[in-house]
Amino acid sequence: MLGSFQDAEDAVQDTLLAAFVTAQQVLPPRQLAVLTLRDVLGFRADEVADLLAATVDSVTSALKRARRPAACTTAATGPACTSSPSPATGSAP
Repeated sequence: MLGSFQDAEDAVQDTLLAAFVTAQQVLPPRQLAVLTLRDVLGFRADEVADLLAATVDSVTSALKRARRPAACTTAATGPACTSSPSPATGSAP
């Protein structure tokens, strides 16, 4: 029983490491910084905003953008991965 628990724990660690490496490769620096500070190190949004000389709203937005690709790489289907027009493109339905 202990062996299967250890195997599961190792699998979780491997998955988390792979997700973090993927994030480092695909995210812009600011999004990676926000994701790391918030989700890995546990900083609050206001603390991250102070560290990055940004507003809390911009930190929250960057975190949402950073989490979206991570959700898509861990679950290749579903609503998190559906493409929608970005505000920058100005595409309207």
